[in-house]
Amino acid sequence: MNKTMKRVLLIVGGVAVAGGVVWGILTLARNAHRGNVDVYAVSDFSMTDYWGDTSQTSGMVSTDRMQKIFLSDTQKVKQVYVKEGQTVRKGDKLLSYDTTLTTLDIERAQINYERQQLQQETAKKELERLLLAQNQEELQKQIEELQTKIDELIGKNQEQWYDENSVPIPSVTTVAGKAAALQGDGSKEEPLYFNWNTEDPLSEENLIKLLPEEAEEAYVVLVIRKDNRSQHQPAAYITLRLELESGSPIAPEPDGGTGTQSGTGADTGSAPADGPDTETGEGGQTTDAPVTAEQKLNYYYENLPGIEWQDPEVTTDEIRKLQKELEELQKLLEESYPKEELIKMIRDKNKEITQLDTSIKLAKVNLEKVKKEVGSDTVYSELEGTVKAVRDPNGGDFTGSEAVVEVSGGGGYYIDGALSELELGTVSIGGTVQVNSWMTGASCQGEIVEISDYPTDNANSWSDGNSNVSYYPFKVFVPEEANLQEGDWVEMSYQNTAGDDGNTMYLESMFIRSENGKSYVMVRGENGKLEKRWVQTGRNLWGSYTQIRGGLTVDDFVAFPYGRDVAEGAGTTEATPDKLYSGM
Repeated sequence: MNKTMKRVLLIVGGVAVAGGVVWGILTLARNAHRGNVDVYAVSDFSMTDYWGDTSQTSGMVSTDRMQKIFLSDTQKVKQVYVKEGQTVRKGDKLLSYDTTLTTLDIERAQINYERQQLQQETAKKELERLLLAQNQEELQKQIEELQTKIDELIGKNQEQWYDENSVPIPSVTTVAGKAAALQGDGSKEEPLYFNWNTEDPLSEENLIKLLPEEAEEAYVVLVIRKDNRSQHQPAAYITLRLELESGSPIAPEPDGGTGTQSGTGADTGSAPADGPDTETGEGGQTTDAPVTAEQKLNYYYENLPGIEWQDPEVTTDEIRKLQKELEELQKLLEESYPKEELIKMIRDKNKEITQLDTSIKLAKVNLEKVKKEVGSDTVYSELEGTVKAVRDPNGGDFTGSEAVVEVSGGGGYYIDGALSELELGTVSIGGTVQVNSWMTGASCQGEIVEISDYPTDNANSWSDGNSNVSYYPFKVFVPEEANLQEGDWVEMSYQNTAGDDGNTMYLESMFIRSENGKSYVMVRGENGKLEKRWVQTGRNLWGSYTQIRGGLTVDDFVAFPYGRDVAEGAGTTEATPDKLYSGM
């Protein structure tokens, strides 16, 4: 290496060292000016008594090499074709029955199915509102958006109502005899109101038609409506006192008077744009020749009240539904439920939605059974096997929950469920599950006989929907002695202890950040300084809480992990939840 190259390397190295020293000094200065970071007790933003740690899933019962025939309340056995112990082949007649079901029963079953679906949709919307109630600012935003939508719908429906119910206002020049008033008796307290076509000039010939029979004086208000349509909202008023001349003309009142306008506040104390076709004297008195030799009309501008306007009632079912949602949102905003009560309400609503999900499945099964039952009266064997039981439905020991005919080929029941990938470590083939039928109330135990190696996109798992977790199908076998029915929807429950030490905790998700696929929280260390701590997470509840499986306890203090000052090594100050919410 020559001397020149050595000199260059020495210079570059010196610059790097100097740069490092400067960067260190700047970092120390920046940390010295950084303020303490507020930290909050984990216990204030977590829960440890979540009811869902016992895993549950639901599935439909299917049969394998067995067939049981049950009677519904509307079926009566007409004839049984087999005996106990008899061997049958597929397609052999087993029994026939009479049924009283009609197409009306199908319609009722269909209505019940749709009603259950509607109830679940309503419950899901209520859950969304409860989740929204956790963020007052977002809740207020939703209220404003909903109110705007309601106002737009009402306005649109009102315009449609105007178009459908309005007729063109006729010109007074085409009205034979006297014009018909909308309301009033002609006194100053109750003036006569007329729809006035803006194309008509304020002439004696036109105005004299507004006077009642045998009246020599009247107070009138000319109502000018948008687009000269009878039902449209008034755009302006022209307020006048009309008088048939008898002797000397009457001078206008000292305070004069101007027209009044509805809504815009503009002055309309003058004739329409094309104006009267006659000259006007002082105070608005006309000076042209009388209409007849005997009569001459004078008119004066007066201060008179405009017609009271009320928008038409155009509330539809859609608007009423939105108004109900708005009322519920406003109630949530006004109530400001405590965090603990809100969590309980969210938990109960989740449970209601899950129960409705099962009810929907049962209603669908019932609908299919009713459709199948109508128009069919004979049941055939679906397999080759032995008739294991034949019961007399009219016998004294028949309970109604038993099968009338049972055929076995050495099989049993199978039920498909789904479990979370987080449970794969503790749930295994050979494990037992508790099975409960929602249709018959039957309860029994089953054995897990198969767990798929591949996840499914369509899991019926009752696991609060962690969107970041995959679900794996598993199959449960139940012996044929169990009192289940093919097509039943059942609930299966099993203990979920995967990764838990008996002290499962759920922390509000806003405190958790991720980096390279791993989750961490900013927590106060033993030295009182802020540190980054990696945590093991599990399921997500309602989009608001995340399960903490390790790395954090309820005795720790965490920081809201955003902001310029939130960094490892920063000082910490204990704060209350109110301070966090007020600063968000």
